[in-house]
Amino acid sequence: MDHWWLNLMGWFTKFNHKACRGGDQSLFITKNLFEELGGYNETYVVYEDNEFIGRLYKQKEFKVIPKFITTSARKYEEVGVWKLQFCFSSIYLKRSMGASPEELHQYYKRRINP
Repeated sequence: MDHWWLNLMGWFTKFNHKACRGGDQSLFITKNLFEELGGYNETYVVYEDNEFIGRLYKQKEFKVIPKFITTSARKYEEVGVWKLQFCFSSIYLKRSMGASPEELHQYYKRRINP
C-alpha cells in the first residue's frame, strides 16, 4: 500500500527511539536474549511487541539496522489508514497512562474488530 502517511511513519523508523518501534517492523535478537528478557508478556493480546521492546530498551543497547523491509499493510487496507493509525496511537497513549493489557485489548476489539 502506497500511502503518504505510512511512508512518513516508515521514515521515522530510522531513528533509534522507543516511540519509533512497533510490530510492523522486524526485530532481530538472539533466542538467549529473548529468553533472558522473559519473552513476550502473554497477558498482552495487543501491544505485546511494544511492551517487549520497552523492556529491551531498558536493559540492552538497541541498534537500528539502516536497511528497509516491506511488511504487510493488510490491516491498513481492511480498516483504513486513519482509523487504524488513530487506534494504535490511542493504545500507545493509553498504555503510557497506565492502561492494563485487558483494557488495551478491549479498546482494540471495540474499535477494530467489533
